[in-house]
Amino acid sequence: MPIGWEKLMSRFRPSRNLPSPDVAREDASGEEVEHVVAGWKDAFVRSTDDEYGPFAGRSFEKPWPQPPATVPRPKRAVHRDLLAASTKLGLTLHQRLAQATPGTNLVVSPISVNLAMAMAAMGAQGKTRSEIARALGIDGIPENEWLACYAELMENLRYAAGEQELQIANSIWVTDSYRLQSQYEQALKEYLAAEATSLRFSDARSVARINQWVDDKTKGRIRNIVDSLSDEQRLMLINCV
Repeated sequence: MPIGWEKLMSRFRPSRNLPSPDVAREDASGEEVEHVVAGWKDAFVRSTDDEYGPFAGRSFEKPWPQPPATVPRPKRAVHRDLLAASTKLGLTLHQRLAQATPGTNLVVSPISVNLAMAMAAMGAQGKTRSEIARALGIDGIPENEWLACYAELMENLRYAAGEQELQIANSIWVTDSYRLQSQYEQALKEYLAAEATSLRFSDARSVARINQWVDDKTKGRIRNIVDSLSDEQRLMLINCV
């Protein structure tokens, strides 16, 4: 017997005198064969050397390591309808953009579109609000749950990033000739951590200020997002991932 085999085989001891497997195969009785096979399964003591082996009484599949998250575990999962709607919107958006720009590389962030349009829906009313909600696929979710649903979506995305840091930043920029309602501004800040800023769009320095905000939130990965502003513009919604 090769060196080491004797030590290995000594770990297995029959729990009682059992017929050999050959004898079991010669028996024509199905009941007897089942009894013998079951007996042989119980005839060996379990090994403690192999943590994931068959004698350890554990699953053969080694658990997949979960990296530590940089943010606390969310209290609630993403709303099922919002998750399905966000996925559908992302796939549809990618398909349409791919058709419009054939033969080119395409990078798109569906969550950015979702969150920017969600900010618009939360500030809209009547038919406009309903149309935006239908485009986002959230028309089946009660309106009083929208804010909480998107807040949970952002929390779960940050948690799912594990040990990688995921930054999600939202902002709304409004021309200084208009004012946002305080309730709307407070809701965006509380649920989406969105910053609201009033600017004079005709001032060239406003472009630099917006680009600086984006540069800071993306840690220099995106330096310029706006080239110019016009007096005709009233509002700008920005999301950074």
